[in-house]
Amino acid sequence: MRKKMILGLLTLFLLPISCLTFASEKVQAEETDLSITIVKYKITDSKQTEAFPIDGTKAEVGSDSLAPLAGISYVITRVSPVQETTDFQPVEGTDAFSTTITTDGNGLAKVSHLAQGTYRVEEQSNSLLAKVMDPVILELPLPQRSGPALNDVYLYPKSSVIDTKVPSTGTKTGGGNTASGRLPQTSGNIGTYLSLIMILGFLIIMGMLGLWTIRKKNHYK
Repeated sequence: MRKKMILGLLTLFLLPISCLTFASEKVQAEETDLSITIVKYKITDSKQTEAFPIDGTKAEVGSDSLAPLAGISYVITRVSPVQETTDFQPVEGTDAFSTTITTDGNGLAKVSHLAQGTYRVEEQSNSLLAKVMDPVILELPLPQRSGPALNDVYLYPKSSVIDTKVPSTGTKTGGGNTASGRLPQTSGNIGTYLSLIMILGFLIIMGMLGLWTIRKKNHYK
């Protein structure tokens, strides 16, 4: 009887502790849910990206003037540094991770439930891009100069977008007349022609004078 009472008291004592431990582990797991979010816009001018944060934080104000770019893919790979170099290599074994995400109609692509570690983000080639961004290496959680590290990291790729507008050729057509933006190459030709004409005219005049003089002399003989 005494043993049952002791076991009952121990159960009542340990049950709240186990509940608190489970709740604490659950909260900790929720707090360490790490993610990377890609936000891609159509960029044609570097000035359009000046307001984008570069520290992994989410932009406070949306870029209403920019159009989202869908269909751009990114490979997210867990990596580790190569000893005595500045390079990184994919993690192998049970901790290995790699996935591809693609931006939707809002220009968003996200991967969640990532483990703590270092990741490489690689933008994939696409016909819409003039060039892809350089690979980005980031640590999760991402340390900040001030304040706590970021569990949710936002990236705003600034790679350029191909401008589909047809460039102007400087040629305009109106009323059947074509005006070219390029001037005809006439400099140096007009002066040469005038000089030849003057020389030929001078020779012709001198020849006529010579003939007139000869005829006049023959007339008086």
